[in-house]
Amino acid sequence: MSHMKTDRKHISGDVMLLRPLEYGHRIFTEVISAQGSFLNPMKPIDVIKFSCEYYGSSLDGRIHGTKNMIQVTKKCPIMISPESDIFMFPTKSPFHPQCIWVAVNHVTHYQSTPTGETSVTFTDKKVIQLPISYASFEQQMRKTAMLQISYLNRQEKSKKQQSFLITKNSRSPFHL
Repeated sequence: MSHMKTDRKHISGDVMLLRPLEYGHRIFTEVISAQGSFLNPMKPIDVIKFSCEYYGSSLDGRIHGTKNMIQVTKKCPIMISPESDIFMFPTKSPFHPQCIWVAVNHVTHYQSTPTGETSVTFTDKKVIQLPISYASFEQQMRKTAMLQISYLNRQEKSKKQQSFLITKNSRSPFHL
């Protein structure tokens, strides 16, 4: 498989999967997107860290936020950019060198394979077999869905509170 190297370091909305790939004596990231795949010279966890910072947060902040919102402490899904609907989950501990990151909004179907792994179909019809059990993959999908729902509920609640403040006193949205 040939790969194009790129200097793009952050995750955009078309990214479906990040997986570690040995390139020489280093670990790079194979970035699989709707437009194809390319190599990023950073490790997957560093791409995740950089992307969190690119979108105005930090990985530690995103992990802390996930723990606060859905009380998950292991293999936390991450809101890379909730405004752009970029939510990803790790297949192993995020800092494990073989951890693969999956963008949940690009997963259309998944099923168990005879080898105990999971076959994942993405929005571009690409099918990729991942070294994670069906049960673990499904659990990660559920955690990420819980995070998305929690985030959306908080956004909706915040909008309702803002609307109330504006209508309470039409002269100023900040007047109580």
